[in-house]
Amino acid sequence: MGTSPGLATLLLTEAISEDLKKMLYATFLDASKAFDVVWHDSMLHKLYHWTKGDRLANSLEGVVPKHELAGQMGRELINKVHGITGTGLHGYNGINPKIGLQIWNIYIKPRVIYGLENIKLSNGDRKRLNQYHKRWLKQMLQLPERTADEGVYIIAGEIPIEAEIDRKILTQLMQIFRGEDIEKDIAERQLAVKDSTSNSWFIYAGKILEKYDLSKIHDLLRTPIAKGVWKKQLTESIINFWKRDILEKAKEIKPVFVKHECPRWHLC
Repeated sequence: MGTSPGLATLLLTEAISEDLKKMLYATFLDASKAFDVVWHDSMLHKLYHWTKGDRLANSLEGVVPKHELAGQMGRELINKVHGITGTGLHGYNGINPKIGLQIWNIYIKPRVIYGLENIKLSNGDRKRLNQYHKRWLKQMLQLPERTADEGVYIIAGEIPIEAEIDRKILTQLMQIFRGEDIEKDIAERQLAVKDSTSNSWFIYAGKILEKYDLSKIHDLLRTPIAKGVWKKQLTESIINFWKRDILEKAKEIKPVFVKHECPRWHLC
């Protein structure tokens, strides 16, 4: 009761990651519409997203033609982009690249990564998200497909989209540690009994802390950091990590010359 959708998803993620080799059945109730006229399209929309069109989505057959539902969900992001820009994000053939980048960061990127802080992404998932991000950047900046990744990031003043997911994960982690809810009890339990090979989201978050050379997860659990201080520390660590990584790799690419770093890296 009173749990946000994101934290509710996290609780389900932890239940799935227990690796008990038992069938897990989950039931969802939209309490806000339980005593009102049900908006079936919205509920089917959510179900399709949760199941990624596999397993439970088979139950939609006979209710909505499967190809129609899949097509609707597949077109959602593209329609969002063109609905906002009208001309689409096509470099100098469409909207101004600078405005296109702002639209991407404000309106489109949040939809692409919405809710991903609550699940454990594989390396393959992260790679596909980064590829999708780079493809959009090249299109907005009207760069050739063969342009080196580092060159794209430097010109756009961007860092990989997975960095934003990491930031959201660690922000939520600290939010849990500062609270006194069931989520913190679960965190204490998981960190006490799980090892580094576990599929637990909290072990996953701990590895991300190590990636950015931040405090150990057990230390943060005992002594949570204030929201403002943590936000500043987190932003600086993530930006500096990726800036070093991008600039070091750029030095190995002969056509790329880095005279000045992009000021946008200080604004992410």
